[in-house]
Amino acid sequence: MNTADVERMLLESLGDEGRFFAAVDVLVGHLLSGVPGYSARPTDGVLLEHFRLSGRGGVATGVVILIEGQTVEPLRVKFVVNDSGALDQGWVHFGDTARDIVRYGTREHRKLSNEIIAYPDRNYSWKETFCRDDEGWHRLDGPRGGT
Repeated sequence: MNTADVERMLLESLGDEGRFFAAVDVLVGHLLSGVPGYSARPTDGVLLEHFRLSGRGGVATGVVILIEGQTVEPLRVKFVVNDSGALDQGWVHFGDTARDIVRYGTREHRKLSNEIIAYPDRNYSWKETFCRDDEGWHRLDGPRGGT
């Protein structure tokens, strides 16, 4: 699946929660697969704890489950749709450099999920940040605060 297919999947999923979760998982996996240290299929699903969607874009915060080690990392996805219905801008923030490894299904995982529910706009020391602009998706260097 190429980037255009992933973006189309994301746009077509607006209004359908289940399809949106799957589309975010595919997008995050697609972006991370191009980063050294991550496999070609790094994710095993997303659990979005908070999201707001409209025909003009959306924001979602939750956790992504990584296949390797069944660990979870915080995730924030934001995007804007232009007048022609295409993806105009987007941001994907992944992981927290200040957090110890959190395994799926543990007390720490529940604590992270509860934190995201209580504070969906909290900024983390993001491990990876990807930005989508007129030139497509690109990875920003180094740990980032949030957009």
